[in-house]
Amino acid sequence: MPRTARDVVFVDGVRTPFGKAGKGLYAETHADDLIVRVIRELLRRNPGLPPERVDQVPGDATTQIDDQGLTIGRSAALLAGLQIDERHPHSMTVAYTEAGKDATDSESGNQDLKFTNNTEHTIYIYAAVDHDEAADKDYARITLFSAPLPYNVVIDNKITDLISYSTVYERDWTGDYAYYTDQVAFQQAGKPGCHCSTDRVFYDAQTGEELLREHLSDDVYNPLNERYWRGVHNRDGSLAN
Repeated sequence: MPRTARDVVFVDGVRTPFGKAGKGLYAETHADDLIVRVIRELLRRNPGLPPERVDQVPGDATTQIDDQGLTIGRSAALLAGLQIDERHPHSMTVAYTEAGKDATDSESGNQDLKFTNNTEHTIYIYAAVDHDEAADKDYARITLFSAPLPYNVVIDNKITDLISYSTVYERDWTGDYAYYTDQVAFQQAGKPGCHCSTDRVFYDAQTGEELLREHLSDDVYNPLNERYWRGVHNRDGSLAN
């Protein structure tokens, strides 16, 4: 049967080594750095395949923590050197990524992240959504790929100031947690907010020399107050004012 232009053909394969999570030989190696080495090796071994003919490079993270837990769409666009036209940060810091590296997910259909390809390179975008039945949540993954660039990109974010949180007491009218006025019950842990300054830095891929530093944003993340329940009944049984 003759092949068509849409036939999928397996040409070559390169794999990364396995290691122990958190303490193995590659514990300090970024996952995306491993992927880059695989892509470059495939292109080196197949010189007849022009890099610009590569349409998609799907990628995923099984454990979204630390460097794998960033807001993937924004991180991919920034590291690809693209111009960010619009971005909405969270109102508070989030556990899965550093301040200054986040962008909110929209539940109302709004476009929370807009970017423009202002580079001289073609950018290919691969996006998919998976549904986790156990957690009943949808997870999106976005991969941007271009031919090897003459520069490397690093996101440099710094906490410039911390914002302290307050301790708040709420009256427990039901008495489920605290009954008397001199009793308190823990409700919610507090966490500080912060001011964050974020730059994007371009380095020469060969020499490591800094080529360009762009200021991206100055973000403010609100603190989350520590909360306690306090009872509303006096010891004599009367209600407090």
